[in-house]
Amino acid sequence: MLLKFVLFLNANKFILIIDKLYIALTLILFPFFFMNILFKLHAFFILHASSGIENTIIDYVHHNSIRLYIVYTFKLFIVVFMNYNLIYYL
Repeated sequence: MLLKFVLFLNANKFILIIDKLYIALTLILFPFFFMNILFKLHAFFILHASSGIENTIIDYVHHNSIRLYIVYTFKLFIVVFMNYNLIYYL
């Protein structure tokens, strides 16, 4: 009977250790996954807004070559801006 009780206590200690490890890993990894989700949301909104701005540029700039230069410059700005934010979120 005493042996069963000792084994039961050791099993409970093992379960408590595993629970603590799980909580620690969750607390360590959760901010990374949370920031990843935030970055994806941020990227979606920035790209959505940039497509609207590109459509506005296309509506108001009628010369094709100037329009392309403006749109490509804007896309380059968005790529640099998103890479800067990716570094911030990681």
